[in-house]
Amino acid sequence: MLGRWAKTRTTTKKKRPQLLSTSQLPTLSSSSLNSELFTLPLKGSMMLEKRKYIRRFTAMNINCYNAENTKNAAVGLLVNISKGGIGIEAKKNFIPGEKLIIHFISPEGKFYDILTEILYVTAGGFGSLYGAKYCEPNLKKMTEFNGYLLKYFNLY
Repeated sequence: MLGRWAKTRTTTKKKRPQLLSTSQLPTLSSSSLNSELFTLPLKGSMMLEKRKYIRRFTAMNINCYNAENTKNAAVGLLVNISKGGIGIEAKKNFIPGEKLIIHFISPEGKFYDILTEILYVTAGGFGSLYGAKYCEPNLKKMTEFNGYLLKYFNLY
Protein backbone atom coordinates (compact mmCIF):
# COMPACT_ATOMS: atom_id res chain seq x y z
CA MET A 1 0.00 0.00 0.00
CA LEU A 2 1.30 3.42 -0.93
CA GLY A 3 1.18 6.26 1.53
CA ARG A 4 -0.56 9.46 0.67
CA TRP A 5 2.79 11.19 -0.06
CA ALA A 6 4.05 8.50 -2.37
CA LYS A 7 3.72 9.31 -6.03
CA THR A 8 3.02 6.79 -8.63
CA ARG A 9 5.73 6.62 -11.24
CA THR A 10 4.58 7.17 -14.75
CA THR A 11 6.88 6.03 -17.48
CA THR A 12 7.09 8.21 -20.52
CA LYS A 13 9.66 7.51 -23.15
CA LYS A 14 11.55 10.52 -24.40
CA LYS A 15 11.95 10.68 -28.12
CA ARG A 16 15.54 10.43 -29.23
CA PRO A 17 16.63 12.86 -31.91
CA GLN A 18 16.81 11.31 -35.34
CA LEU A 19 20.29 11.09 -36.83
CA LEU A 20 20.61 12.49 -40.33
CA SER A 21 22.08 10.40 -43.08
CA THR A 22 24.91 11.88 -45.14
CA SER A 23 22.53 12.52 -48.01
CA GLN A 24 20.40 14.74 -45.72
CA LEU A 25 23.31 16.86 -44.47
CA PRO A 26 23.63 20.33 -45.97
CA THR A 27 26.57 20.71 -48.33
CA LEU A 28 28.76 23.68 -49.08
CA SER A 29 29.91 23.83 -52.65
CA SER A 30 32.64 26.12 -53.88
CA SER A 31 30.08 27.86 -56.09
CA SER A 32 27.99 28.78 -53.04
CA LEU A 33 30.91 30.67 -51.51
CA ASN A 34 31.21 34.24 -52.64
CA SER A 35 33.37 37.23 -51.85
CA GLU A 36 30.71 38.67 -49.52
CA LEU A 37 31.63 35.95 -47.02
CA PHE A 38 35.05 37.54 -46.57
CA THR A 39 33.68 41.00 -45.73
CA LEU A 40 31.95 39.94 -42.50
CA PRO A 41 33.52 41.41 -39.33
CA LEU A 42 35.03 39.10 -36.76
CA LYS A 43 34.07 39.67 -33.13
CA GLY A 44 36.71 41.88 -31.49
CA SER A 45 38.68 42.51 -34.69
CA MET A 46 38.81 44.79 -37.65
CA MET A 47 36.92 44.14 -40.85
CA LEU A 48 38.41 41.48 -43.06
CA GLU A 49 39.67 42.82 -46.33
CA LYS A 50 37.71 42.00 -49.44
CA ARG A 51 39.76 39.83 -51.76
CA LYS A 52 39.34 39.34 -55.46
CA TYR A 53 40.23 35.64 -55.23
CA ILE A 54 39.68 33.09 -52.45
CA ARG A 55 42.85 32.01 -50.64
CA ARG A 56 43.61 28.43 -49.65
CA PHE A 57 46.11 27.87 -46.86
CA THR A 58 48.79 25.29 -47.46
CA ALA A 59 52.30 24.31 -46.38
CA MET A 60 54.46 23.35 -49.34
CA ASN A 61 58.24 23.54 -49.75
CA ILE A 62 59.33 25.72 -52.66
CA ASN A 63 62.50 27.12 -54.19
CA CYS A 64 62.61 30.82 -55.03
CA TYR A 65 64.96 32.12 -57.72
CA ASN A 66 65.58 35.72 -58.63
CA ALA A 67 64.38 36.10 -62.24
CA GLU A 68 67.59 37.95 -63.28
CA ASN A 69 70.03 35.73 -61.36
CA THR A 70 68.82 32.13 -61.19
CA LYS A 71 71.87 31.06 -59.13
CA ASN A 72 70.67 33.19 -56.20
CA ALA A 73 68.18 30.71 -54.72
CA ALA A 74 66.25 30.54 -51.47
CA VAL A 75 64.23 27.78 -49.90
CA GLY A 76 60.82 28.85 -48.68
CA LEU A 77 57.39 27.71 -47.64
CA LEU A 78 54.26 28.34 -49.66
CA VAL A 79 51.75 29.36 -46.96
CA ASN A 80 48.73 30.32 -49.05
CA ILE A 81 47.70 30.19 -52.65
CA SER A 82 44.97 31.76 -54.76
CA LYS A 83 44.22 32.32 -58.40
CA GLY A 84 45.73 35.82 -58.16
CA GLY A 85 48.92 35.15 -56.21
CA ILE A 86 50.72 33.35 -53.39
CA GLY A 87 52.03 33.89 -49.88
CA ILE A 88 55.64 32.83 -49.32
CA GLU A 89 57.59 32.56 -46.09
CA ALA A 90 61.39 32.63 -46.50
CA LYS A 91 64.50 33.63 -44.55
CA LYS A 92 66.04 35.36 -47.55
CA ASN A 93 65.31 39.05 -47.94
CA PHE A 94 63.38 40.05 -51.02
CA ILE A 95 62.12 43.54 -51.79
CA PRO A 96 58.76 44.64 -53.22
CA GLY A 97 58.90 44.79 -57.00
CA GLU A 98 61.46 41.99 -57.23
CA LYS A 99 60.62 39.25 -59.75
CA LEU A 100 60.94 35.67 -58.51
CA ILE A 101 60.62 32.30 -60.17
CA ILE A 102 58.80 29.95 -57.82
CA HIS A 103 59.70 26.30 -58.34
CA PHE A 104 57.71 23.49 -56.74
CA ILE A 105 56.50 19.96 -57.41
CA SER A 106 52.84 18.92 -57.41
CA PRO A 107 51.73 15.78 -55.51
CA GLU A 108 51.62 13.89 -58.79
CA GLY A 109 55.26 14.80 -59.52
CA LYS A 110 54.81 17.62 -62.07
CA PHE A 111 57.32 20.49 -61.89
CA TYR A 112 56.06 24.08 -61.95
CA ASP A 113 58.14 27.22 -62.50
CA ILE A 114 55.95 30.32 -62.19
CA LEU A 115 57.15 33.91 -62.52
CA THR A 116 55.87 36.14 -59.68
CA GLU A 117 56.41 39.66 -58.42
CA ILE A 118 56.75 40.53 -54.72
CA LEU A 119 54.04 42.99 -53.65
CA TYR A 120 54.57 43.31 -49.88
CA VAL A 121 56.69 42.09 -46.98
CA THR A 122 55.51 41.42 -43.39
CA ALA A 123 56.91 39.59 -40.37
CA GLY A 124 56.36 35.83 -40.46
CA GLY A 125 57.07 32.77 -38.31
CA PHE A 126 60.59 31.63 -39.21
CA GLY A 127 61.31 34.38 -41.75
CA SER A 128 59.57 37.16 -43.59
CA LEU A 129 56.18 36.67 -45.20
CA TYR A 130 55.92 37.85 -48.80
CA GLY A 131 52.83 38.43 -50.88
CA ALA A 132 53.40 37.87 -54.58
CA LYS A 133 51.24 38.05 -57.69
CA TYR A 134 51.61 35.92 -60.78
CA CYS A 135 53.15 37.65 -63.79
CA GLU A 136 53.98 34.61 -65.93
CA PRO A 137 53.98 35.67 -69.61
CA ASN A 138 53.76 32.09 -70.91
CA LEU A 139 50.04 31.40 -71.40
CA LYS A 140 50.54 27.63 -71.70
CA LYS A 141 52.33 27.51 -68.32
CA MET A 142 49.58 29.53 -66.64
CA THR A 143 46.85 27.35 -68.17
CA GLU A 144 48.55 24.23 -66.76
CA PHE A 145 49.02 25.97 -63.41
CA ASN A 146 45.34 27.00 -63.31
CA GLY A 147 44.45 23.34 -63.87
CA TYR A 148 46.65 22.47 -60.88
CA LEU A 149 44.87 25.12 -58.76
CA LEU A 150 41.50 23.72 -59.76
CA LYS A 151 42.45 20.09 -59.12
CA TYR A 152 44.23 20.42 -55.77
CA PHE A 153 42.80 23.60 -54.24
CA ASN A 154 39.37 23.83 -55.90
CA LEU A 155 40.21 27.32 -57.14
CA TYR A 156 38.50 28.19 -60.37
